[in-house]
Amino acid sequence: MCAGKRLRVFLVLEHISGHTNNMAYRFKYMSAQGAETVKTGAGELESIVVGTTSAQAVKIYDSAGSGGVMIAELKASIAENSYKFCCGFAVGLHIENPGGSKITVTYR
Repeated sequence: MCAGKRLRVFLVLEHISGHTNNMAYRFKYMSAQGAETVKTGAGELESIVVGTTSAQAVKIYDSAGSGGVMIAELKASIAENSYKFCCGFAVGLHIENPGGSKITVTYR
């Protein structure tokens, strides 16, 4: 889990219901120019690993299509690294990658 508070909540729910949250993280590698809805419905964005960047920003939205509530923007030519978010989204996870940066998105 990303946050201690969330972990405590899940442990309490496990204790009450007898069920655990065994939903594993999934990943999506993106390198093409364009936009894609990675997941529809509620979930959690764990991280984005940036391998190669372009001269255009990568935008992350809580949405099932273009636009919506912006979660974050990775600036153009951002350093190659792993960027941790550990945040929830309600509608979906939509990524705009107009420059074709090579990124891996981990989510559930």
